[in-house]
Amino acid sequence: AQFTIDITRPDGLIPQIGDNDNGRFLKLFPVYKLVNGEYHEELLDHRHLVAVISTLFDCEEFRTFSGTALVESNLLKPKRLYETIKILDRNKYPNFGIYLFRAKKVSMAVRCGPTGQNGYGGHAHNDQLSFELCIDDIPFIVDPGTYVYTPFPKERNEFRATASHSTLSIEGKEQNDINEEKLFRLGNNAHAEVVYVDDFQIDMRHQGYGSIHRRKIHLNSTTSVITINDTYNGEGKVIVNFTLAPGAIVTIANQIAKVIIGEVQIKLHTSYGVWCCVDSWFSKGYGYKEKVLKLQVSACGVGFNCDFRVEVES
Repeated sequence: AQFTIDITRPDGLIPQIGDNDNGRFLKLFPVYKLVNGEYHEELLDHRHLVAVISTLFDCEEFRTFSGTALVESNLLKPKRLYETIKILDRNKYPNFGIYLFRAKKVSMAVRCGPTGQNGYGGHAHNDQLSFELCIDDIPFIVDPGTYVYTPFPKERNEFRATASHSTLSIEGKEQNDINEEKLFRLGNNAHAEVVYVDDFQIDMRHQGYGSIHRRKIHLNSTTSVITINDTYNGEGKVIVNFTLAPGAIVTIANQIAKVIIGEVQIKLHTSYGVWCCVDSWFSKGYGYKEKVLKLQVSACGVGFNCDFRVEVES
């Protein structure tokens, strides 16, 4: 429950790390959002989970977070209440591989950690060193989600591929090997690790391509400017991707990309090459997908070193 509360974004939804199959046997009170005159279920709103857990613990934080979802908890009447376990740092979850950063308008969830299932990676994606970014309660850079499992193997593998995530990819390679016939298995060659982390910065790396990809992210607590440095010491065509949230409007002028969602705008600067914008996919839950845009910077040769800067403009 504490983990769910901590990872929940300002818009009330959780970031998608790995698979999302909306797996719940019975939803008594699903949450819906009115969009263009139609009701859509908020599959990433996990208050219902905390609401049910809250019946077992004497914790006001759980009940407050659950809000209207507490209706379900009224059906459970445990004989006793338990004490919660104190987590020393609720912005860092190294065993899961997610790190949280917040400053003023900015909220980030950064992925770096184990593949899971003792290296089997049955529900993991090639998302190492990627991140999600929210400005106020508006998501800008997002994880693509899952879409499906076995019905469409090609799409299953595309959604969990490195190129679908907001990280550095190498053409023709994956962070962890993907066997097209083993839809619930990833290789375990990335060995992602955090070199350094504090409240506003993280330095991390992985070796999934045979050479080291290192990414440093710093969030300025005063200006909310985000700086990202990507280095890669191997060969091949490098493509750095940033998957944008649905509804993003993009304009590009060489090394500056402007992204507008609603009334909020961000600028992304690159120190190397120029931006390009391509079509991609986003899935909010199992069986759903919609077209979105993806920003890219690419380079060929040996070695890569590029700085990115994200500025918030309301």
